[in-house]
This record gives sequence, structure tokens and C-alpha cells, in this order.
Amino acid sequence: MLNAGDEIFNLNQLVIKEDQKITIDFLNDRLKENVLKLNRFDAQQRKQLIIQQIHRLNLNNHITHAFGIDINQEMLRGKIEIFPPINTVGANDIQLAPLPNGAFQLNPQNYFKRSNLDKVIVLSSRINFQKCLRPITTIIQLATCKKRNDIEFKEFDLFSTNIDAWVNCVESIKSENNEKVILILAIDGPYDAHFFLKYSESQTGLQTQQIMTPTLVDGDFNTQRNICHKINVKMGGLNLIVKFGKNVPNLDINTGDILVIAIDICHATGDNYIGKTTEPSTVGISSNYIQPQEFQNFFFYTKTRNEVIDKDVLFPYIQKLLMEACKNRKIEKIVILRDGVDEGRFSRVIGEEVAAIKSAAIQVGINAKFVVFVINKKTNTRHFMKENNRVVSLPPRSFINWGCRYKFVQFYCSPHRSISGTAISSLITVVLDEIGISKLESQVFILGLTYLHQIVNKPISIPSPVYQADEIAHRGQMLFRTLKKYKPENIRYHENGEINFEALTEFLSFSKFSLPFTRYNA
Repeated sequence: MLNAGDEIFNLNQLVIKEDQKITIDFLNDRLKENVLKLNRFDAQQRKQLIIQQIHRLNLNNHITHAFGIDINQEMLRGKIEIFPPINTVGANDIQLAPLPNGAFQLNPQNYFKRSNLDKVIVLSSRINFQKCLRPITTIIQLATCKKRNDIEFKEFDLFSTNIDAWVNCVESIKSENNEKVILILAIDGPYDAHFFLKYSESQTGLQTQQIMTPTLVDGDFNTQRNICHKINVKMGGLNLIVKFGKNVPNLDINTGDILVIAIDICHATGDNYIGKTTEPSTVGISSNYIQPQEFQNFFFYTKTRNEVIDKDVLFPYIQKLLMEACKNRKIEKIVILRDGVDEGRFSRVIGEEVAAIKSAAIQVGINAKFVVFVINKKTNTRHFMKENNRVVSLPPRSFINWGCRYKFVQFYCSPHRSISGTAISSLITVVLDEIGISKLESQVFILGLTYLHQIVNKPISIPSPVYQADEIAHRGQMLFRTLKKYKPENIRYHENGEINFEALTEFLSFSKFSLPFTRYNA
């Protein structure tokens, strides 16, 4: 059995034995989605399965009775609060009409700020280019609001596994279109083509996007519109902004003096998610260091599987971020959104990560007050609501203030409508508040941030900066794995044999020494 090696096999040689267990990470996106569907249950089914499991556990037994413990096996009941829709605004202060399902209407002609896209280069086979030219033209016209756009075809074998050929192709496009704002569209290609494309992006600084032919040819208007949203944001535009209103007097980012920093870590995994690994962990950062409602993202590498970022590692990256923010406006308040930390590490987050950010702020001359939220999406808590004698998921913009930890400023938040399965409420904890915000203000602030995803016309399940930090951290992990597999000679090491994380970050970063000025990973 081959465990780690590069070999080419014919399809008929690749056989998965009956009942053989494999991780879903080895499946393509379509198969992975089909596997995940097997574990998705609607709210009614989910509740029944939870009740059955509680009875199987038999928690009231002779051992619990011996300790004088009696466990109530009934689910907690309480009230939910459903907030009104957040005010979202497009071009010329046009209010985007909210819909009953929690979504809102946003069309490309109403973008708050349009990108300066000059030219689109299509990488594909000639036959795919001919198939897709009409929908591509329509999408680019919608995205740019220009009747005529510069769309150029460049034939390239997207099934190539020669990583140098990919980089050379993108480099040639860059040299031929000096000082133009370019988007490279790769049409079709195998699963690995995405990795080669994004690696080439990191080496050249040109924005790229891979789209499959069926998506372009068979996609309806909503699909085309979402692609437009993605392209506009990727190329430096801003689709909409949020007006927070009177309930957010202290954290309204429209005032311009508030800097939001979202942090997430993507950890390395060994074989089957256990065992030793030398792969670094990747830290993703999302922040509005340029304009109040525009969030740019970057990543850096650090020691593997450290749940809390070492302050000496975090400090220089935050210092660079704060210096850039100070070029654009005066910062008086800093809001930190930390993803995925359990309560046992709250004090370490304050003592190390927040301390590093405070030190960096002092270093660049910022005297700011801090508010720190911890966002936990992966909780074991499920909330249900009864509607017409049927158990359903919570409606959009639901908040729950009970069932939380004693003496913690906590609440559950379900901003979105669950399309499939059962909605999972995020647990939000305020672990530091130097301003004195109310719970209502923190809830409206968090809800408002879920509307800033920019690519879909609805709020998402967590604040958009946290989602973006998670996405860019996974991008960094994917780039490292691509580099290790195809160009391991470009990984720099210290004399002791450990990976040089600073050099690795610089080599694989989109903007190298500088911070990115667009949301290139949209």
C-alpha cells in the first residue's frame, strides 16, 4: 500500500474496498457534499435523535443517585428574541429591500463602490471558451456596468500538473498587461487545478477565479449575480454597507475610528487527524484597515497546533496592520473577534494575543479602548422552535440569552435561515469590554457584521470578518501543501531543521512584504 508518494494510476486501478474508511478530505467537493448530506437532519429529526440518545445514556442511574445527583432530562425552554432586519445600503444611499426569509435585494447596478476592472483573461481550451463566451460577457457587463469589456482568450491545459508551467503562464499575462487591473478566469479543469491556480496567484499578485462550464452555461440569474458580487469584491469594489443605527452608539464602524480585527487558526493534521506532523498552523487575519466596511485578509504561518498564538509571533503582523490603518484614519477603538477558542483558554487569549495587539498599538501611537468577542460556531447546543405543531430551526436574526454560563456575558445568535439540516446557533462571549457596551449593542453589532459577506444576498451564520479569517487561513494551508508536494525545494529551513515561518509566509503571500489592498480570496 502506498501511503506517501507520487504515483500515477489508471482509474480502473483505484479501488476502494467495501466498508473501507477514508477521510472526506480525500474526496472532491461534489462527493464530500454528498457524504455530508447523509448526516444532515431537519429540526424535527434532530430533536427526536437527541431525545433518543439521552434515554440511551440513562443518566439517572445508581452511580448518579449515590452522589445525590438527579438529572433533568427535559430540554430547556425559553423565549427567543427576533431582531428586525439590518439596514443595508447600496449606491447613492439606496436601501436594499429586506425579504421575509432574511435575505435582501442587491443587484450589480446598485453596488456601493464599483471595482476598476480593466481586462479579463480566460484560461481554458478553445472549445470551452466558445461555450462560455456569452455568459462570461454577460457577467462581466453586469459586474462593470460597461457595454464593452476587454475579454481575451489564452489557451492553456488546465489538466497540467507542471506547476512551473502554471506560474509561467500567469507571469506572461502579467508582463503583457503591465499596470492594468487584470482578472484571470480559469474555465473547468480538475480538482487540483484550483491549487495550481492559487499558487500562481500567490507568486504573481494577479487575481484569479476558477469557474466550471456548467455553472456558466446552465446558471440562472441568481448564479450570475453571485459571480458578479464575487468579482466586484475581489477586484477592489464594495457591494454594500451596513447602517447599524441608534442601538450601536459605541461600535458603529461607520464613524471611522473603529478597527475590527478577526483572528482564526487553521491547524495541521496528521494521518487520520492524529499523530505527529511538521506542517505549520496557519493564522488568518481579516481587518478593515483601509476603509471602515471593507475587510482585507492575509495569513501567516506559526508553530503547529498552538491553540493560542504566541505574542512574539503575532506582534509584527499586527504592528504592520496598525501602521497601515493609521495611514487611513485615526483609530480610537479596537474590536477583536477571536474564532474557535474554548472557555478554558479565554484568559490566555487576553494575556497573550490581546496583549500583543495592545503592545503593537502602543508602539505605533494608538491609544485605543478594546472590546474582545469570542465566536464559537462549533457548539453542541441545538435550539428548536415550535411552529404549527412542528419543530423547526430558529428563524433568521434570532437571539437567545438563556442557557449560558453563569457570570459570563454570553448569548446565542442565529442570523441566517437554515437551508438544509438544523441551524447551529453561534455562541458569542464578550471576554473584554473597556468601553461598557450593552448586551443589545453587542448583539446588533454582531448581527450587522453577518450582513457584510458581500457575495450572497443574505446574512451568514457568523460575522463576516470571522468567516473571512477562516477562509484565508485555509487558503494558506492549501498553498503550503501545494508547495510541499510540487516545489518542496522552495521551503526555507533554519539550521536546526525547523521551517522558517517568516520566509514561508513571505514566499506564499499574495502581496509579499505589503498588506493586500483587495479581498483577493473572495
